[in-house]
Amino acid sequence: VRATASFPVVFPMLHLSGLQFSCGNDRPPPKRLSLVDGGLYDNMGTEWLINTARSQSDTYMVIVDASKNLRPSKSGFDTFGVGGLRGVLRGQDIQYNATTAPRRRWLYSLFIAGTRRGTIVRIDGSIIRWVDFWAKQDKDPERRKRACAILPSLKEVENPDSRYWKKLAYRNSSVKTTLGKLSYETAADLVNAGYLATAIQLYILEGWSEPEETDPAKLKFLRSDTR
Repeated sequence: VRATASFPVVFPMLHLSGLQFSCGNDRPPPKRLSLVDGGLYDNMGTEWLINTARSQSDTYMVIVDASKNLRPSKSGFDTFGVGGLRGVLRGQDIQYNATTAPRRRWLYSLFIAGTRRGTIVRIDGSIIRWVDFWAKQDKDPERRKRACAILPSLKEVENPDSRYWKKLAYRNSSVKTTLGKLSYETAADLVNAGYLATAIQLYILEGWSEPEETDPAKLKFLRSDTR
């Protein structure tokens, strides 16, 4: 946690010394490592795993990707002053999307071809809409069967009064990625979304064990009395 929070100028690097590990080719380990946020090197965390020199071919990769495909933006750029700032911010979004979107497609093609083993888990939208999509697919009977099996419990949470999954996706999409303190409720929402999306999607896509609980209010590690 300390290392991933390190960011040049804002937070100092984390320095580790006295390391004991093999670098290969009989090279001695470095005397000290200086660590910063991994997002500076690879914001999807995929390069380390894909590098065959660092991971075995039978490694199963679970990539949890919070980013979404960039949507067209058609207004707000013609206002004097503010429009220019919006253009700069839009340019940053385009640059980010230009690197993450191709990697998602590339990873997916590797999984389909069987070159690498893994799954891309998406947490950028409503979980129940994703499960409902697979419940209507005829091309993969086994995945459809698993989706139909878990869908009723998700719909029980997504009742007309709560609209939980829709609200969860909306709240998470509005969380800023810049440095700042998060409330307990916001942090719990993010953990809920990541855990449930991963557990549910791996159950449907790969046939992993069905999650024991799909009601966020019943997840033991996120109860209000365990803060």
